[in-house]
Amino acid sequence: MAEHFNESPMFSVNEKGILLERQVAFENGAYTITQKAKFSRMTDRIELLLRKTSSNSSVGGDEWMSKLKAAIKIRNALVHPKDAHELTDAQLTDALDSILKGVEALYMAVFKKGLPYAKKGISGGIDL
Repeated sequence: MAEHFNESPMFSVNEKGILLERQVAFENGAYTITQKAKFSRMTDRIELLLRKTSSNSSVGGDEWMSKLKAAIKIRNALVHPKDAHELTDAQLTDALDSILKGVEALYMAVFKKGLPYAKKGISGGIDL
């Protein structure tokens, strides 16, 4: 979704740098986006998109955002293990649900319409 705003005047050069995960440099008297990668936290990019495109002033205060942050911590514990970690069904369900609700919130904020099939939930409308 961030690529959608590549040419948008809605975002400053520095904000586009965050969204596109590119380094911003000051060259010839102006800020420009370079081709060098500069990684930002996914939650920062989501919050920036929501703040700039949504009329909802409580960006990041939704339940799905806190569950998404918890899911990211779990992901990091699995990918960069310091201790043994077991993933429960409830953690997986919460993670997938928060991702779906987060994408739905972004879709509503950016495109002003609902995400197709979001109402079907993580099961795709199939009773498991």
